[in-house]
Amino acid sequence: MAQPPGSPTTDLPGPGDRPRRMAESPTGAVFQPKSRDLVDHYLVPRALHGRVSGDAIQGAVAEGVNVYATRPEALPFPPSHRGKYYGDGSVWGYFFAARPAAAAAGGPRGNDRDVAGGGCWRLEYAGDDGDVYAVRARFAYYEDGGKLTPWRMMEYRLNEGAARFRGVAFHPSANNLVVWQVYYKVEIAGEKPPMGYYNSDDGDENEVKEPMAQPPQSTTTHAPAPGKPRLCLAKIPSGYVFQPKPRELLDCYLIPQALHGRVPDNVIQDGVADGVDVHAARPEALPFPSCNHKVCNRDGDHTVWGYFFTTRSEDAAAGGSGKYVREVAAGGRWCWCGGPDKGYAGDDGKVYAFRTWFAYYEDGGELTPWRAKEYRLNEGAACFRGDTFRPGAANLVVWKVYCVVMIPEEEPPIQYYDSSDDGEEKPRRKRIKTG
Repeated sequence: MAQPPGSPTTDLPGPGDRPRRMAESPTGAVFQPKSRDLVDHYLVPRALHGRVSGDAIQGAVAEGVNVYATRPEALPFPPSHRGKYYGDGSVWGYFFAARPAAAAAGGPRGNDRDVAGGGCWRLEYAGDDGDVYAVRARFAYYEDGGKLTPWRMMEYRLNEGAARFRGVAFHPSANNLVVWQVYYKVEIAGEKPPMGYYNSDDGDENEVKEPMAQPPQSTTTHAPAPGKPRLCLAKIPSGYVFQPKPRELLDCYLIPQALHGRVPDNVIQDGVADGVDVHAARPEALPFPSCNHKVCNRDGDHTVWGYFFTTRSEDAAAGGSGKYVREVAAGGRWCWCGGPDKGYAGDDGKVYAFRTWFAYYEDGGELTPWRAKEYRLNEGAACFRGDTFRPGAANLVVWKVYCVVMIPEEEPPIQYYDSSDDGEEKPRRKRIKTG
């Protein structure tokens, strides 16, 4: 785990450096930081120096928002943090705030956060431990009449008395400074498989570092444009993950690759892997990027996800049995699921792309947690008239492959983060009863 900065200049931008803004984030990158990223790159530098670290994105954690003055649905959530872009109704945002004096002093009302616009946030999990330098607590939002709502909040605060901060002067504006993660969670229903699961947008995670076997690769590669800077997954700003919206995946990756043989220079070049045969290897053997892993629950279950350029078989393209079943050379098969294909319409109202849902089954017919979404172009659409697809691009598709994890009945309690890290996040947990 990264250590909290110990000097006034650690991880801060130089005098001539221009801070990066959310609007400058790479296409497809979404701000969903791990807990340690949020603490180490945002809360700690802001508390010590009055600004976030140099490798953080300015404005990702909003300043100057009075989270106690308005109901959660009226908070200024960024447009990119609204789940309608991903097919659900989830919303999330991050805000710097100050803990109320009663909470900091441990008073009888310290477990509630009253909201001037009505309702209050009530503590669900809490704890205290002098050996840690940061603590996270979860709150739920209740109406004035006591009705529980779907709104939740994670409050991250520093243990200013921890050994790590001895001799360190906190910034004058950092009195009781905390970070709030406010979010609205909805269950995804409808055409998706009939099961409760975490998808690649959910949960609090740690990076899984075990190497994964490479499947057989094709011989085709595409060279970068000469003289152009390259963006890659390893250079995504702290706290961001590559989870593009479907239309970003289509417009910025699949269409340029099909027409020109490469993606634009201003997108993450390895966001969608090229040269990987997804039908040659079992899904767990695919080369998922190390940054595309999340731990979803207290049992250590994790989900992984990755994006791959691949080719539909002629049988699948012709509407034969291959449309519904994709055999895997290493064993098992991908089977169609999730209802009719979803179409994506252009400005003219005509569908120019489709998405199909697959689940992975063992040879014996056992359903596994692996899922895939296949994005393909409608090459006969009006928007492609006059365009010439590059040689070899016939039936080119993008596959998003990911592993889903069953949602536990009860969310994890508060997690404590110490600074004696050995490379893995080892939360200690304690649950207390509210009353």
